[in-house]
Amino acid sequence: MRRVGLSAKKLARRAADLPLSVQSGVLAPDAPIEPVLDIHDIQGNGLGGFNKDHQRFLFLRILSREGARTWLRRIVPHVSTLAEVVAFNRLFRSMRVRAGADPVGLSATWINVAFSARGIAALVSPEKAQQLNDPSFQSGLFAVSAELGDPPDRSAWKFGGSEETDAHIILMLASDDPARLSKLSSNLETDIRSATDTQGNPALQKIWSQTAETLPGELRGHEHFGFKDGISQPAPRGRVSSDALDYLTPRWLASSDPGVLAFAAPGRPLIWPGQFVIGWQRQSLDDRVAPGTVDTDEPAWARNGSYVVFRRLRQRVKEFHSFLNETAAMLAQKTGFERMTAAKLGALLVGRWASGAPVMRVPDQDNPALGEDTFANNNFVYASDTPHVELSPPFEHDGDAFPMAKADFDGLRCPLAAHIRKINPRDQDTDQRSPLDTLAKLIMRRGIPYGSITDSDRGLCFVSYQSSIVSQFEFLSKTWANDEDRPRPAAGPDLIIGQRADNGRSRVAMFRSEKGSVPVKALRDFVVPTGGGYFFAPGIGVLHDWAARTT
Repeated sequence: MRRVGLSAKKLARRAADLPLSVQSGVLAPDAPIEPVLDIHDIQGNGLGGFNKDHQRFLFLRILSREGARTWLRRIVPHVSTLAEVVAFNRLFRSMRVRAGADPVGLSATWINVAFSARGIAALVSPEKAQQLNDPSFQSGLFAVSAELGDPPDRSAWKFGGSEETDAHIILMLASDDPARLSKLSSNLETDIRSATDTQGNPALQKIWSQTAETLPGELRGHEHFGFKDGISQPAPRGRVSSDALDYLTPRWLASSDPGVLAFAAPGRPLIWPGQFVIGWQRQSLDDRVAPGTVDTDEPAWARNGSYVVFRRLRQRVKEFHSFLNETAAMLAQKTGFERMTAAKLGALLVGRWASGAPVMRVPDQDNPALGEDTFANNNFVYASDTPHVELSPPFEHDGDAFPMAKADFDGLRCPLAAHIRKINPRDQDTDQRSPLDTLAKLIMRRGIPYGSITDSDRGLCFVSYQSSIVSQFEFLSKTWANDEDRPRPAAGPDLIIGQRADNGRSRVAMFRSEKGSVPVKALRDFVVPTGGGYFFAPGIGVLHDWAARTT
């Protein structure tokens, strides 16, 4: 079988001579008509993704409504839209194709803004804040932290551990150029300090700032434990113009492939935009392809807005790798696990090898070429054999050359408690009902590491976008990651991010082989929350309205 190179760079080169409409989609019989999104009103990071190497997050408290509105009037014209993010990303891709390398000098610096419930109350009115329908957003992260399994003592949180330290505003800054990001951040902080009410009193207070960077060298694209991150993302449906094929998410499956209506690329499911942005069709629980309904519980002004979860997650890297070494040595003495190594144990806990190669496809050893292959590294399911995928011409792709994943219903290849399997069980039936319910739980992740590889305090700035904190982010955390019997019974909790809300903190997951099962016990958390908040990122029009208010 002939294999076509499928890395992102090779993919871009093969697409060089295609018209934009073909790069964005293919003509598929019976394809649903997807909506034209309000790309000039939706903020850019959620559906578009800033995806910059250099980012900074500023967390503010509102001290004066009047002064904060004046400040916001200066900020709103600089808030980056989905239209701008899409345009830049397409230009960047086009120039990279022509040059064969990343374009020199082409960069963008972007801003997005979101508000907590108390922030909206302070800026606009308590009544306006209470109109949003998510109960956990109304309560605030600090109030539901224990329900997520977080350690009960939040006194060491940098911000957001109590109502007094709850951030009212999060500013998300991102740039290709660290110098431009630094200048933007400095200018914004100066403007924040100078914002006052009519009596000259401070209008805003910066309570925390967090710099975040893509890790350097061989760890680029990886998180601090050493695993490639951000591989599996849902593909939001929707168009960015009236062109029938001008999709927000490019489509690469051939019209003859059985999955063409359900997937944008191998293993990347198409999800209706209402799962991430309010006011649009949500994912149906009865039909994988047809749109669901628009949520009418949220106020009309919330249209084009998203709930944003921010979690500052410290990673205990040394402790994690010590656990891998010690536990792998123990498992190697057990029947059925004689070839266990620290690298393999880590892969089983995550569901992927360090390179990003899924253990469903290469259970015995890492395959960096598979981890790099963007049309193969996410192409697998659990409950049945994974089929080959046909890509649209002119790729002439009749299946990648890597071993295809075989059905693994009982978790012999990929443990039922593996992180990626707990959070996204894909084609498996779950405690909810069916794989269709899983699609409605997915979130859009926009996280980035913080801290250098030599820092004792290093980890992940977790950022997610969703249209419901309760039924998406919190469901994945509380109901699936933390619970030992969900989404499949007797699996054990997610040992990477799962938490127990007691003082013991230990968790036990079951590892299975054809010769038996072995419990694997983690005595402590490897990921520890040290700050965060629940926010709402409104549409640009709403930002203008809030800034212009005089009462």
